[in-house]
Amino acid sequence: MDLPEARALGTVAEQRLKKQQEKSAILTKEKAVKVVSTLETEAAEQQALRESSVRTVRLPDRDVELLIYLSERYGSDYKAMARDPKNLFQYTPKKISNLMKIYRSSGFYKVIENQL
Repeated sequence: MDLPEARALGTVAEQRLKKQQEKSAILTKEKAVKVVSTLETEAAEQQALRESSVRTVRLPDRDVELLIYLSERYGSDYKAMARDPKNLFQYTPKKISNLMKIYRSSGFYKVIENQL
């Protein structure tokens, strides 16, 4: 080894510092990979839980009674339902149609339809 090559390498302290920095860079990369993989697995588990659970929406009894009355009286005329005097909360036709969708997917609707 020539003198210029030795000078290019630096002092022993500089070489040790350089090795320590390389090791710490490798360790931080490994830690980052572990953290990312852990977060990905947790996110996948949470997504699986969300997909497996069924979202249920419960309507208040007052709304169910109103929807039964409105559907018996007006059928599927949501504009007339919105103008009905018993619509105390002044639901819009769009809101009534959304409530009807929720109501029809509930157990109340199935039981009541079987009785009629």
